[in-house]
Amino acid sequence: MEKALFCTVLSQFVSKSRKRLVGKGPGRINIHLTERFLIIELEGAFTGLQQRIASSGLLSQVEEAVEEGHLPLLVHWIEAAIDVHVVGTMAKVFPESASKVIVLIADRNWSEAEERIPLDRVNVDTLIQGLEISSEGS
Repeated sequence: MEKALFCTVLSQFVSKSRKRLVGKGPGRINIHLTERFLIIELEGAFTGLQQRIASSGLLSQVEEAVEEGHLPLLVHWIEAAIDVHVVGTMAKVFPESASKVIVLIADRNWSEAEERIPLDRVNVDTLIQGLEISSEGS
């Protein structure tokens, strides 16, 4: 798997899928791959409403609900795109900086993963629509 291409497509997927789910994509996405951890940092990830409720402590609950819809799509796409199995996930909101961190843990080293689909031909919009339709049928 070409790491740079995977990170580019993953960044597009995260940005566009969050925009579809909450109406706003993150301002900036940083992706880090370590041996078994995939760390996705979302900066400027929250809508104006989410930022206003951050002081009430409800932002974490709202984001938990968002992740119930987002994380399964993300994991499903990754497992379809490359030959790893995601064995754990975690998401943490940092209201003070309007940021969020998502961590995915793989069953083996990310660098050993092989592409199952040609990542350079992925149409992210079509992919998200297909995943949403298939998850509605489940």
